[in-house]
Amino acid sequence: MRLAAIGARDAAKVRAALPPSLPIPPKIVGLTDLAAHADIVIECAPAALLTSIAEPVLRAGRTLVVLSCGALLDAMYLVDLARTHGGRILVPTGALLGL
Repeated sequence: MRLAAIGARDAAKVRAALPPSLPIPPKIVGLTDLAAHADIVIECAPAALLTSIAEPVLRAGRTLVVLSCGALLDAMYLVDLARTHGGRILVPTGALLGL
């Protein structure tokens, strides 16, 4: 695996935080553009951004690892969206305790 892309609202801030030692720097893209650059997207954004990240990823049939798993309770339609387009939603087991 390799880090192919980072979704960000502030690309300059992300570029400044990246270590210069990365052999292949990842692309920095908008949050809704991650599916075009990665097969697996790990969501670790504020819960309010979950659907804006998840919808394009699942429509593209990609795998989404959701760290804001509590936000899934308010967006269960994402499960159907994943089924319809061949996407997958994975929830890390440590996060399940919070539910």
